[in-house]
Amino acid sequence: MDVVTSELFLQLKQPLLVLNGAEGQSVQANSAAQQLLGISDPDLTKAPFWNPEIALQLNQPAVAGRKEIGFGGCRLCCEYSPISHPEGHCLVIMLSQPGSLTQDLQSFSHIIDSLGAYVYCKDNNYRYTFANHEVCELFGQPMSQIVGCTDDRFFGEQSARKLIEESDRQVIEGGQVIRREEIVYIPPLDEYRTYLTVKKPLYDQDGNINGLFGISTDISGQKLIQQQLYQSETKLTAILNNVGSCIFIKDRDCRFTYMNRKTEQVFGATADAVLGLTVLDILGAEGEEMYRTDRQVFEQGAAVKVLESFNAPQGEQHFWTEKVPMRNAEGELDAYIGIATDITDQVELERKLTDTNRVLQHQVAQVTQLTDRLHQQANRDPLTQLYNRRYLDASRQELIADASRRDQLTLLLIDMDHFKRINDELGHQTGDDVLQLLADVLQQGCRSSDLVCRYGGEEFIVAMPATTTEDARRKAEQLRHQYCQAAFALLPEGWHSTFSVGIASYPQHGENFEQVVKSADRALYRAKAEGRDRVVCAELVREE
Repeated sequence: MDVVTSELFLQLKQPLLVLNGAEGQSVQANSAAQQLLGISDPDLTKAPFWNPEIALQLNQPAVAGRKEIGFGGCRLCCEYSPISHPEGHCLVIMLSQPGSLTQDLQSFSHIIDSLGAYVYCKDNNYRYTFANHEVCELFGQPMSQIVGCTDDRFFGEQSARKLIEESDRQVIEGGQVIRREEIVYIPPLDEYRTYLTVKKPLYDQDGNINGLFGISTDISGQKLIQQQLYQSETKLTAILNNVGSCIFIKDRDCRFTYMNRKTEQVFGATADAVLGLTVLDILGAEGEEMYRTDRQVFEQGAAVKVLESFNAPQGEQHFWTEKVPMRNAEGELDAYIGIATDITDQVELERKLTDTNRVLQHQVAQVTQLTDRLHQQANRDPLTQLYNRRYLDASRQELIADASRRDQLTLLLIDMDHFKRINDELGHQTGDDVLQLLADVLQQGCRSSDLVCRYGGEEFIVAMPATTTEDARRKAEQLRHQYCQAAFALLPEGWHSTFSVGIASYPQHGENFEQVVKSADRALYRAKAEGRDRVVCAELVREE
């Protein structure tokens, strides 16, 4: 194995040994392995416990596999990963305690080849020193034919020069970490592809840069979808802005949230100046009848057709207006789309009416879909599908008002224990899995009247109307046990996951929503300080 590739493995965080040479003349331990073995020198052959028997066991068998080997007074599990390389025999050995999670992992070469991304290393002369299976498939060459070559052989001179100038040189000569999109031409496919690339410098034992390490993910398909979406949105905007009628959308408070160019012309103002205002804000008393029919849409849940007249900057205008209710994905009426046709000039109305109505229904469906999507994104956490903090902030006044009528609102402030360790050691995908698991447990275990939100990161809030502190504590204990059992089944052997809960109620622990949250947070802090995996209620006296 060449120096660059060897250094790549030795920089990994797992305890690793790298054997170079058919007889194992060189055995290097990375920092994690040194800590595990209790040695300070990366050269394992200089360890006090080193003997020929260890050398023999490490070299046999020189193939992928697993076995236990004694190192001084301890035995460790060794996971073998042979690396094929033009410069000679090499083994990468992952160390772990017997029975640990690494016994279920495949070799590093298989891991790198299974990433679904292009992983590679280059030396200071921009020549490849390592390429995983994805790179070999892309180039249509085995690694032995790739090592030692530069990008101009595979991408052509122009793309290769662009890669060096825009990223590789900054990494190798400037020591920068590059995260960017790269567009390269692939001659065998006769097409350009877009890659999301991260490139970092590699260092030798003296701290000098001796190459780079790169991971590239093909995002050509995503870029195409983005382009198509942009084109669709552009076409939709162009259509709406060229329709002869005023088209606008209002929310439940009858405030403008969208208007096309024709509507801007009628009001004599830009959308930026009007959005967020009601017709009363714009027209004053003259807009009272329009506002009444706006409210009628939401009160009746049905379309309203009405003749509307008002004095616009260009004079008195008359419009035949249809206000159509719009429902979100939950079936809730949360907006309406309005179409106002200018009938001041009856002749022009007859000329444009057919074309306008033909476009109308298609646009209603598209605008409804866009509105529902935006509403979902604004109020839901994309990972857990729970309500997000923005929705909780918008609901807090209503929750307190309801609690004032019922004399009770209890909050569960939930924080996962040692979540960072799960993310760091099992990976972010497993971290996402346990967050989704906790969300499912909370959703299924709480009442339909309870508001379950992802508060941020690994924190969750459950707002429980008409619930005493003691009832909330029992529910929290039940949820805690349910989650522990579900997490035990989800996580690998030897792992578990818990959470801590702080409980506070309104009005016992705060005069408003923010004070109750602070009280619950202090209770949660005590739960953490007392050892985690427990439920702690706020003090009975109101906390300042």
